[in-house]
Amino acid sequence: MLQTLPRSTAQPVVAIEKWCRYWYHWLMASSTKVLDQMRREPGNVRFADLKKVCEAYFGKPRQTGTSHAIFKT
Repeated sequence: MLQTLPRSTAQPVVAIEKWCRYWYHWLMASSTKVLDQMRREPGNVRFADLKKVCEAYFGKPRQTGTSHAIFKT
C-alpha cells in the first residue's frame, strides 16, 4: 500500500500506523501474551511490556511519573 502512495503522503501514514500499533499493543495485549513473547524473544523486550507484566504480578510500582519503576517483590 505504501508503495502506491506519493512520497509526500507516505510519511504521515507510516507514523499513524506505528502509533496505532503501539497503542493497540499497550492496551490490548494481555500480560500472559506479553510474557510468552518475552520468553520467545528475551533480547527484544519493550519497557512498557516489562512494566505491564510486573504490574500484573507485583501490583503498582512505588513511584510513578519518572523513568524508573520500583516494584516490591
